[in-house]
Amino acid sequence: MDAITWYDQSVPGEFNPEVLIDNSQDNINQITINDFDGDGDLDIASISQGQNALNWFENLTYSAALSNTEFEKRNIVIYPNPTTNKLFFKGNFNETLTVTVYDILGKMVINSTVNLSNNELDVSRLNKGVYIISFKDFNSTFKFIKE
Repeated sequence: MDAITWYDQSVPGEFNPEVLIDNSQDNINQITINDFDGDGDLDIASISQGQNALNWFENLTYSAALSNTEFEKRNIVIYPNPTTNKLFFKGNFNETLTVTVYDILGKMVINSTVNLSNNELDVSRLNKGVYIISFKDFNSTFKFIKE
């Protein structure tokens, strides 16, 4: 599977046109819908085996008025996960973002501004473990593992 799409069923047996959620991953082999961050809204996580990438779509809501372009602007992909030295970002935008990394105890360990055309963050100085990375300007949060 190379895309995640949403089909809204307005009446039984009839579906509205598809809405593309994401097509940035190849060979998606697992999709999970859950409230991962405990805020009461559903999130989607997809895993790509071939790219060793995790996509997380936080607070997924569907609105027929939401265009594909608007939805794609909210998406950020981080990879590889787990990582050893660098964490890369991918998305349908070219902006400067405020990136904050926290350790599992909630202590801030990196606070940086990243230009997504450069699309990388050096995490080589972090100890092995689980970390939370937050993209302030896009209200997106991910977990990643540093090996």
